[in-house]
Amino acid sequence: MEAIARWRRKGLLLDRRAALLAAIEDGRLFSVADELRAMLYLGALLLIAGVSATVKRYFQQLGRPAIVAALGGSVLACLAYCESRSRPYSDGPVESPTPGFDYILFIGCALVGVLFAYLESQFHWLGDNWDLYLLASGLCFLYAAYRFDNRMVLAMALLNLGGCIGIRAQRCLHTDAQTMRWVVMAEGAFACALGLSNSSQGVKPHFEDTYLGLGVNAMLASLISDPKGIQLVSPPLLLILLICGACIAFATTYRRFAYFLYGVGYGYAAVAIAVAPHLSGISQGALFFLVSAGAAVAAILAFRKSLEAKE
Repeated sequence: MEAIARWRRKGLLLDRRAALLAAIEDGRLFSVADELRAMLYLGALLLIAGVSATVKRYFQQLGRPAIVAALGGSVLACLAYCESRSRPYSDGPVESPTPGFDYILFIGCALVGVLFAYLESQFHWLGDNWDLYLLASGLCFLYAAYRFDNRMVLAMALLNLGGCIGIRAQRCLHTDAQTMRWVVMAEGAFACALGLSNSSQGVKPHFEDTYLGLGVNAMLASLISDPKGIQLVSPPLLLILLICGACIAFATTYRRFAYFLYGVGYGYAAVAIAVAPHLSGISQGALFFLVSAGAAVAAILAFRKSLEAKE
């Protein structure tokens, strides 16, 4: 506020601009861009859910050709719109050419999944190899994510490709649940490595959070999904704590609040799972969880406050 007043006295700021900056500084004016963006994506998801429900309920009355034509035409219309209005490819961020561009792209990609699901459910062209639909859609989404610079579509691509690899590994290797956890963990580690590599080479560095976010959650979720394997002295617990420590170090170095949450949240859950069997009595358990949860929340709030202070 003092700086704004000083700039205003020196004539560096117009009265209207100074009033706007003062309102932002006081918190009377704030951005709701993230909230609006989330609501628009939620609306797109509801639209896709409605289309899926309509296809499922009325497919006999509408007929296969009509449904395939409608879904295929909608996909082509969305992609044609994006291609006609997109800006040239760049390794850096590319601003959306129109307000609805990203949402139309997202709807078009989601309709690809609905179309593939309908084709397989009605014609069974791939049979037991239906996971190839995930591969095809994942590759299409990956191209669209880089071509049109969309992180949501990139997340869809990574999820589809990861699902295809997991299903194929389970089918070909006849792996059990424990081995599948390690497959998912390997996928997460590869996603993290790919995101960091692309960022270091200057290829879509703003995609780094998408790669790292999905990769870190995949690794930690796969490890913590087997509570019986998490003991006080066990390799899974040590590995979880190492990954959580890396997340916290990354968060403090690069000021990324989400990764601090991942590190504290998953680390706390893993330690609680390991300690819980050794607690005797309800009072001891309640005391442990009260103190440990309070410490975790305090750490998160302190880190958040430190980030706000640096801003």
